Amino acid sequence: MTGGCGYIGVRLCDIFKDNPAIESVRIVDKGFFPSGVSYISAKYPEMEIVREDIRKIDKSVFDKIDVVCHLAGLSNDPTADFNPEANVEMNTVATAVIGDMAKSCGIKRMTFASSASVYGFSHKVGLDENSPCDPQSHYGQSKLDAEKELLKLADKHFEPVILRQATVSGWSPRMRWDLVVNTMTLYALTKGIISVHAGGEAYRPIIDVDDVALAHSLFLHAPGVGGQVFNVAHRRQPHGNAKPLTEGYVIGCLALWIAHLLTEKGYKVNVIGDWNRAEGRSYDLSCEKMRQALGWEPKRGVAAMVDGLLANKQNFNDAETRNIDWMTALSYGQELTDMFGEVF
Repeated sequence: MTGGCGYIGVRLCDIFKDNPAIESVRIVDKGFFPSGVSYISAKYPEMEIVREDIRKIDKSVFDKIDVVCHLAGLSNDPTADFNPEANVEMNTVATAVIGDMAKSCGIKRMTFASSASVYGFSHKVGLDENSPCDPQSHYGQSKLDAEKELLKLADKHFEPVILRQATVSGWSPRMRWDLVVNTMTLYALTKGIISVHAGGEAYRPIIDVDDVALAHSLFLHAPGVGGQVFNVAHRRQPHGNAKPLTEGYVIGCLALWIAHLLTEKGYKVNVIGDWNRAEGRSYDLSCEKMRQALGWEPKRGVAAMVDGLLANKQNFNDAETRNIDWMTALSYGQELTDMFGEVF
């Protein structure tokens, strides 16, 4: 598994550990996020961690490996915009190389953590895997290009499975407070306000981090899914008066729902529209193909995510929990080291 010490990766390690069919786990991870490395090292010392940049990956990491789960790479728009060149190197080029190496080593199944951001900006309800893609960011484009490279490799001997993940949220031991449900909850708890861009009119599908990790685990062994793309999101409960009903949320409604959940627990929260900032993404997904392929439905909705966040209210001000802040800090530290040598 690449990125096994990341936000999703540590939860996938938990799933693998509980699966008696998984004999061993090898993690390839640069170690950007110390909290994730510490969690895996302490809880699962038997899991092998190869501290390597995926751009410099050695073919030997695929020795005695049956399946690959590829999670590593830059993971959102701000980090991709911070260094577009590195974004292409990690998200597109390295993914193609990893796929090619895996295939040459006789590995048949590989899952890839792509993103629903490949759809860009659309107000059409129920985008399926055949809907047009129109990335609006360096990040979205790099993921779409990586998908194309992997699908070129697909044949009866190598079966990449592309997961177009909805916006992931919820608590993880390698925590991120820079994801939509997490961010809204954080600001509600610390400031008593949830602010939504452009009045909150954009669509956004959501999935809990535990559910998306489980989806990868299921797709690693599901029959008849090789060489295909799947939307992966949680379907909210079928009530409301919008027709057709979106599977995801309008951002403004999501904010109101989170405010309601927190108000019920005694917090005072106001939702306000920030009309000075535009929304760069909008997409609602249909995940019927995933349901048919797996016979499975993600179980953890926004209420479960918020409960998990409330049970783990910590590290609000830790730069490591916001990817762009952490990347900026690491970059500045590298500059200082280059100028002045070792810190100690």
